[in-house]
Amino acid sequence: MLKSTMRSLTILSLCVSGLSGCVAGGNMLAGDTYRRVDVPDANASFRQVLAVENDGQLKVSGRLRATTPSTYLQPKQVEVTLIDPSGTRLDSRRIAASPKVLPGHKHHREERFSTTFDQVPPPGTTIQLAITE
Repeated sequence: MLKSTMRSLTILSLCVSGLSGCVAGGNMLAGDTYRRVDVPDANASFRQVLAVENDGQLKVSGRLRATTPSTYLQPKQVEVTLIDPSGTRLDSRRIAASPKVLPGHKHHREERFSTTFDQVPPPGTTIQLAITE
């Protein structure tokens, strides 16, 4: 009895941790309010992108990660563009991504970025992310 209970609790905890990991690693934009579009890049991809509205401002942050273990990120810039539902470009920011050394790696494989827009865009706005030199 005790053995089956422990097995059930172990399976339950693994399921919960697996599901929460999937949620935290995905697209974390505010519900259906915003849509995310990434401009493809061969050496890096965007992870954990978050858009938060606060005091009439919109903060967009996330991580830029090397796509293969053998590559490392040179200092890059991220361009965050807000495009309204009709296709009009509302605002754009180009920001430097700050490198972070991951444990067990010699090179920078991940960079963080964050920017704040002065006003909250309308619902249905697309947040476009691009890597620039």
